[in-house]
Amino acid sequence: MFNETTGFMFSNMLTCQGLDAKFMGGCSMAWVGLVLAVFIIMVARKYLFEELMQQDMAFIPAVAATCIVYFIIEGIFGAYKWAALAGIIAGLVVGYFGSMFMAGGGGGDSSGSF
Repeated sequence: MFNETTGFMFSNMLTCQGLDAKFMGGCSMAWVGLVLAVFIIMVARKYLFEELMQQDMAFIPAVAATCIVYFIIEGIFGAYKWAALAGIIAGLVVGYFGSMFMAGGGGGDSSGSF
């Protein structure tokens, strides 16, 4: 929705304000894009980081960065495809560099240590 005073559009995924609220409209597709972006981060953790690169990934910060960047880009521009791409890139970058500052990636070890 275009705001007359500020001059730009802002959409809200939580209330569907500024988005089409029909079935598989803009609001539904925005949520599908967020779920898809988080799913890609999950798959990248397993196959890209653990199997291919043989290193840990900070999973929780990566998912948090994906969601935050997605909400910001989608809210300002209203484009869920570009928001998903930006969220995936942010999640991969934060997951990669976050593992350098945090111990482990939260994998399946049963040692009981943090």
